[in-house]
Amino acid sequence: MSRWWVYFVCCVLTTLATTVVFVNQRIGAIVVPLFAESRVNGAELEDTCRNRSCRWEKEQESRKIQLRDACSAFRMETGTYYPPLVYQYDALNQPKTLNNLYVIPSHRLIYCSIPKVSSTSWKRLFLKMSNISDSMEAIGQAQSHAIAKQNFRTLASYPAHEARKLLAAYTTFFFVRDPFARLLSAYQDKFQNDYPASKVFRRTWSEKIIRFTAPSPAVLGKRLRTQRRNDGTLNVTFSQFARFVSLGGDDAKAQKKRGNVHWIPMYAMCQPCLIDYDYIGHYDSVRTDADFILTSAGVDRALRFPNFTTNPTGSSNPSTLFRYYSTLTKYEIEDVYKHFSLDFDLFSFEIPTVISHLFDRKNV
Repeated sequence: MSRWWVYFVCCVLTTLATTVVFVNQRIGAIVVPLFAESRVNGAELEDTCRNRSCRWEKEQESRKIQLRDACSAFRMETGTYYPPLVYQYDALNQPKTLNNLYVIPSHRLIYCSIPKVSSTSWKRLFLKMSNISDSMEAIGQAQSHAIAKQNFRTLASYPAHEARKLLAAYTTFFFVRDPFARLLSAYQDKFQNDYPASKVFRRTWSEKIIRFTAPSPAVLGKRLRTQRRNDGTLNVTFSQFARFVSLGGDDAKAQKKRGNVHWIPMYAMCQPCLIDYDYIGHYDSVRTDADFILTSAGVDRALRFPNFTTNPTGSSNPSTLFRYYSTLTKYEIEDVYKHFSLDFDLFSFEIPTVISHLFDRKNV
């Protein structure tokens, strides 16, 4: 009799223990964010990693887990954003969704190109890697984009079943940048620098911006006269540019008219909630990230990310950010943040300290 009693008690205790574990797991899944258990801080990296490669891989793991968690959080709100945050492949929208992903067959790479995040340098490297150009230094900025477009197919050009196979078989990656710095870089490069491509850009966009931001016909007439450059294009202030980009909320039609690849949100270029990228690089650590990505993909050590750039703007420097963003009102800074809010959340960017201080100090 006592034996059966002992057996019965053991069974009950085992069942209770299993139930407790199950309940704890379910509560953890509901209450604790996905990345909370996997995020690795500096001290933990020192304990678990003894070399740069290990620390870099842990950082990549952290970035990807945080992205997946953010994608899950925004899934129910996807219809409230423009451009839309894509979760399911739609053949009708294939060109829009996959047209920025360049396929490099020679090295089995797929790179999602985001302007103002080292995209020119990457295309120069791909042209060199594919033996299309003998020298990265010899390829101009506009030339690198034109030649890459002629020689590399985008994933959108493949039938859906082939695109899926390539995504599964090739190394996939993209690079992101602090949205405040990226927007400023676009302004400096396209509206302040003076080279042939920027002149073409100003001719297309400057009058649109002046007309959109002018509060009255009288002010518009004055700006069209006084902001005229010697080359016939118009000078655009950073405040005017920021308002042009960020105003309009989620009005899809209005934003589409004012959108351009140099300043539309980064998530819209690469759709990271749809595509499970192997690597996520950051502009601030571009050479380190590029070196590890190329090495992981088996690219020859002789082919490395370029150590030069054309038309540098210095837009990531705190002093440069301060100089330009101090010309914006508090509400304009807030509108810029709201416009790029998904980029901040998906890629875990913090507002730069200098921007936070500016915002706190401004009354309007």
